[in-house]
Formats: sequence, structure tokens, C-alpha cells
Amino acid sequence: MIEDDYLTTLAMRAELHKKTLENTKDYLIKHKVTDARTIQNCLVIGQIWAADMIGKPLNVHDLMLYLGNADAPIADHNEMILDEQMRNKPLVEVLDMTVEQKGKLF
Repeated sequence: MIEDDYLTTLAMRAELHKKTLENTKDYLIKHKVTDARTIQNCLVIGQIWAADMIGKPLNVHDLMLYLGNADAPIADHNEMILDEQMRNKPLVEVLDMTVEQKGKLF
């Protein structure tokens, strides 16, 4: 049934974003990242990376929801895509690149 496929796809997508958030937090702890800007950008880049893995652009509203903000802005649907140099790389490499840039990716 089409509705079942849609719900299954949504559940898989939500699970990927949740797992990516957990892996990003583990990375930050393991690498003792303490700079607030770098932490913030790693969390954001991680979610953009997850969206790229499934071929779906990420908008600010969905990003905020995946990061746990239930009061996400409804009106902001600007899409974020992964930078070309980060495409097809494992999450750890993407986070390494973000940390190396001292969080100055935005």
C-alpha cells in the first residue's frame, strides 16, 4: 500500500537522522571538541550529511526538528545541501573537515 511505503520511508529517514545525531555527539565527545561554534556546525553538517545520504535536501524546519527543537520555524523552508567536497565521504571525515575548519563553514 502506498501509505505504508510512505510511512516506512519517513520512519527510516527519521531513524537515520537520529543515529547521525548520536554518532555526531559521540564524535564530539571522543575528540573533546569544546568550541561552541564548531559543535554547532558539526551537529548541523551531520544532519545535512544524513539528508544527502538519502538524496533529500534538508530545510531549516526539518533540521530543527531533527536536532530536537519542537518549536522549529514553520516558515523557513530554505534548503541546505552538502558541500561538493564533502559528498560521498563517511560522516567521520565530514566531521573531521568541519573541526579542521574550526567550525567556519557557514
